[in-house]
Amino acid sequence: MRTPELVTALFAEFHVGDEFEKKEYICSDVGDCGWRGLGTELKLFFRRNAAWPMCPNCSSPLAYVSEIDAKDHSDSYVAREHRKFIAELKKAQIKNGDSLPDLEGDELEFSWEIEPSSDEELSPDFVVVDCGDVEVLREVAYWGNSDRAKEVKKILKKRYGKKFSDLHCYDPFGYLNAGASPELEQFFKKIDERNPLSEVTIRRRRLRRWAQGVVAFGIVLIAALLWRPEILWSAVTIYVVIGLWQWYLFGKNVGTAIWEIALALPIFIFFGIPIWITKSLRSKKV
Repeated sequence: MRTPELVTALFAEFHVGDEFEKKEYICSDVGDCGWRGLGTELKLFFRRNAAWPMCPNCSSPLAYVSEIDAKDHSDSYVAREHRKFIAELKKAQIKNGDSLPDLEGDELEFSWEIEPSSDEELSPDFVVVDCGDVEVLREVAYWGNSDRAKEVKKILKKRYGKKFSDLHCYDPFGYLNAGASPELEQFFKKIDERNPLSEVTIRRRRLRRWAQGVVAFGIVLIAALLWRPEILWSAVTIYVVIGLWQWYLFGKNVGTAIWEIALALPIFIFFGIPIWITKSLRSKKV
């Protein structure tokens, strides 16, 4: 039988394909633990895309294993242990919203964030779901947890009903994208990590910008009519070229610009023309 390789480094670093579990280790903790054994006897601590094999006697980290989700090593010892770790976490996760707090408001927007652990100690990252200043949910994060984010969104929708607006995901560490299926990637593709907005908020902002464009164009028409009617078409041309074209560059399209012009005409007809007629009659009397 082949003698296992003895790891002499105080803190060895491995890739998931290096098969750390087949090597032998000696714990040289400051307390002189002295434990000796194979990698398969070590406890594994998982965080993000890595694992820390730890002494089973004193829990000192003896090594570091990177890229534990590498596709070429999905059947490795570390990958199998990681799946067991996730399965245990899932057993402790809430399955419904009965324990979630009552919240006030007609449109509740939630944030899914990763609370990172301290780099000075081995402790897990946490998923924290907030609604404003209220912490709604907290649980240990696991790598590739986009399936859990989808579950949490369903739980929130069922718990808060029509008051639920959206779940915004802030994920600077890449938890959600790791190992996500095409269906889940499609589900989360709308997430903007820099400034995620709910669909309701986006629609409201578009409607507000649209209304502003309609009113602004109507005001231009009325101003041109009252000031110098002969330059009315020149004012329209200038507004379209300088005003709407810039807005188009910032997210509007030609269809939106045409509708703004069309809907501005009633403003011009109902307000501008009566004012112009009144002004003309007064000038004739004078």
